[in-house]
Amino acid sequence: MSDTGSTAMRLVDGTAAWLLTYAIHGTVLLGAAWLASRARVGEHVRETLWKLALAGALLTATAAQLRSSAPAARLSLPSPSVIATPAILDAGAVPVRAESDGTPSVPAARSAQPAHLPWTSLVVLAWLAGAAVALGRLGSGWLRFTRGLSRVPAASGDPAAMVLRELCDAAGVRRPVRLTCSARLTAPVALPGREICIPQDVARRLDGAQLRAMLAHETAHLLRGDPGWLWAASVTAAAFWFQPLLRVCLRGMRNAAEFQADAWAAGRADAFALARCLADVAAWGSPWRVPAPVAGMAGGGASLVTRVERLLHGPREPRPRRRWTAAGVLALALAAAYVPAVTTGRATAQQPARQTSFAARFGISQALADAIERAAVRERIDPELAFRLVRTESRFDERKLGPGGVGLTQIILPTARRLQPGITREQLLQRDTNLRLGLRYLHGMLARYDGNPVRAVQAYYQGPRQLERDGVRRDTRTYSEQLLGPMAGLGLYHGRPVRR
Repeated sequence: MSDTGSTAMRLVDGTAAWLLTYAIHGTVLLGAAWLASRARVGEHVRETLWKLALAGALLTATAAQLRSSAPAARLSLPSPSVIATPAILDAGAVPVRAESDGTPSVPAARSAQPAHLPWTSLVVLAWLAGAAVALGRLGSGWLRFTRGLSRVPAASGDPAAMVLRELCDAAGVRRPVRLTCSARLTAPVALPGREICIPQDVARRLDGAQLRAMLAHETAHLLRGDPGWLWAASVTAAAFWFQPLLRVCLRGMRNAAEFQADAWAAGRADAFALARCLADVAAWGSPWRVPAPVAGMAGGGASLVTRVERLLHGPREPRPRRRWTAAGVLALALAAAYVPAVTTGRATAQQPARQTSFAARFGISQALADAIERAAVRERIDPELAFRLVRTESRFDERKLGPGGVGLTQIILPTARRLQPGITREQLLQRDTNLRLGLRYLHGMLARYDGNPVRAVQAYYQGPRQLERDGVRRDTRTYSEQLLGPMAGLGLYHGRPVRR
């Protein structure tokens, strides 16, 4: 496979692993926030916990994927590897054997089987399709809502505009807040871009105290940044549609935003007037559904009765405490450190434990095992096949001089010079050079025979032209059985000969 294709497959595998890791971390953190929100805590604490869980799940999932952790902290799923071409032999599934004419038997049904998409690709495709639909619905709903408002700027002498300026001056708001009116809107809303949109005839429907309370409520939404947070939560819930707790989080953030905007407005206007305003605005109804990212007096999911009771009887929630925020940050750190991350078989195939096992299995030094594996990875050869080749050719003797070949891979000098013109015999005896050229030649044989390891190693030993002209010699057949079959003392060869 080309470098571009290999990089693409690694990207797909990594994306699928991250998505599954996020599903786990999101469930743990959002579930913990939901449980904490049901305790007797203030709305400020609830909102803080929801926001920490919303952003924290993305951060901890990424940190868990990047960390170098123990195997116990990782969930390894089956390898996503697939057959690279229709003719690659699954050498680990059947023993190597020869027909009567010496030609190796390749199971026709398996070698002709078409390649299928790996499960990681299916996961990523399903996620992208669902995210595209959900984000498209969110965007189209927002466009319909904003275009349908047909809002116009409020006149500077409008009573609502004067009340808004007074509120902003009293609160020390320096950045201007835009006030617009809409004939179609029946409830005030706070929009991104520091804009408050109110019904066109609101000054006629409400008295002065109610108008001030209403504008104070919407100003609180802007000062708290609720439109931006609700947009971030809505986009996250749409992009990661497979996580149902995100919709619970969005609803919890909307409720907390309404309660806290009520509390802020009650401190700058008459609480009884705000309660009457809530009841009147709710009775006006709405001609169409308000999108999730909109912060509005009557657009939240909080119970109207509960909000009115709080305003009439005074705030009874405990004061915000820093220890709750500290507990949330500690939960994020623990999640990043101990909540498992998902890895695929392709990702776990190169763990250090397997590197060490090559040295132990073949009875060689760790330095030589590392050199062989590095060369195999660089030349896109399965390390298992590379170790078997070196063992069969030279018994790991770096200075071995055979009848024609030299070094670890016993590559002959004319072949080496085709791969690297001008190379000398002494240079070919250098360990890294010998491994690089020998495994590169093996990769060429695998490419020539469509990834069939049996044909490739036979051509490596006998030469491709002689193999195709004369057929498989007896010594060639013995060589391939020693390298790939149980005669190697390692069991049958299992693995894909060509690395992605």
